[in-house]
Amino acid sequence: MGATIKGDANFSGATIGGGADFRDAKIEGDAYFSGATIEGYAYFSGATIRGYAYFSGATIRGYASFSGATIEGYAYFTDAKIQVDANFSRATIEGYAIFSRATIEGYASFSRATIGGGAYFSGASIESYASFSDAIMKGDADFSDTKIEGDAYFRGAKIEGDADFSDAKIEGDVIFSRATIEGDADFRGATIKKKFRILFADIQEQLYLKDANFLNLESEEEAYRKAKKVYEKLGSKSEADYHFYREMETKRVQKPFYIRYPELIVQYCFGYGVYPFRVIISWFTVVIIIAFIFYVGKGVQDADLFSDNLYFSVVTALTPGYGGYKPVSGTYQLLATAEAVFGTFMWAAFIATFARKFMR
Repeated sequence: MGATIKGDANFSGATIGGGADFRDAKIEGDAYFSGATIEGYAYFSGATIRGYAYFSGATIRGYASFSGATIEGYAYFTDAKIQVDANFSRATIEGYAIFSRATIEGYASFSRATIGGGAYFSGASIESYASFSDAIMKGDADFSDTKIEGDAYFRGAKIEGDADFSDAKIEGDVIFSRATIEGDADFRGATIKKKFRILFADIQEQLYLKDANFLNLESEEEAYRKAKKVYEKLGSKSEADYHFYREMETKRVQKPFYIRYPELIVQYCFGYGVYPFRVIISWFTVVIIIAFIFYVGKGVQDADLFSDNLYFSVVTALTPGYGGYKPVSGTYQLLATAEAVFGTFMWAAFIATFARKFMR
């Protein structure tokens, strides 16, 4: 504890019984613990490692603390196994922090840590929560295919590169409130089981959510709302419209059944105002169906051919003006009246949707 090692500290492949205490130590070179087994705790709190820290394939059977430590090179924990907690809070890693395929059986805390390069956790398994609150990552943050069995906290974190959570599986909450991601945020294929809070985060590039699997509908709605705002800021109208549509769709399925199912008409026929050609397709579909009803039931006087009934149906929905045709009194007059009202409404809906889509 507090010792100074002038050169490298080489414990590669070693078995250290009882624990390793390097608190406030100064290692002037690299620290080699690759393939080592530390039977108890590993304390590096406040330590300074002037070179690289190699813990690839190491097994730490107790608590691993690097809180307040400084690693001036890279920190390699590839395939490492930490059987309790890993605490890197307030640590400074001036190079990359590489935890690919690592297993941390407790929590992993990087709160207020500074990572000068990228943070790579691809394929890692964290069996409790992962906290990166107020951490600074000056490169990319790669959590692709990572499994976090608790919550993932990124409150106030700053990621100066991309944040990749593609195919990640997070059993708890994912919190990005007040976070800043200067690159892309990729959640494609990710599974998030509880709350997803990203609404107040500043994402400066793309936010990829397609094929993400949200098991909490409120969180899914919020995620699509945030993505919509990101793409509006970037000027990508088509992507903003897609995420707005998904936001409204998710909002619909949360409503009571007596509202949820009738609103399907609004979703599929009108596309929530972002797909104007759905209105045209719906209009033609209804017009053709009504024309078929008139044709089968002989509901239009002197209209013997289907084309005559189709003409009558079209002009009724457009004008109305029958051009020499008129419906048989009774039920077919009511049907023609309803079609006229429907046609007027649909054209108004198309104009409004078209204007929203192409003139904003």
